Amino acid sequence: MQTPYTIVLPTGYGHMLVNRFDINQTGALLKTGRATDAEKVEFAVRVCENSPPSSIALDIGANFGTYSLAMARAMQKLGGRVYAFEAQRIIYYMLCGSVSLNSLENCYPQFA
Repeated sequence: MQTPYTIVLPTGYGHMLVNRFDINQTGALLKTGRATDAEKVEFAVRVCENSPPSSIALDIGANFGTYSLAMARAMQKLGGRVYAFEAQRIIYYMLCGSVSLNSLENCYPQFA
């Protein structure tokens, strides 16, 4: 039997499905609850919070969805939407799971 590589982590962005063998984001999320580029995520959140109502944000190369989840939460009150594009099939499935786990109805994962 193969060891599952997907784990659920509580993070500052909500619960996320991540690859336990990832050496980049998973390590940072596990140790700190924040992305490796947390300052950039926070900047994107500030931009979203100050955008006009019903705005649309794009996350190209969404990976596990740290930006997507954070921006979607920031845009909920404004009626904004986030389209998150991920080209790796299994990572895309993890992104979809994370969006579902957090009930983010304004985040639309796209398999690109």
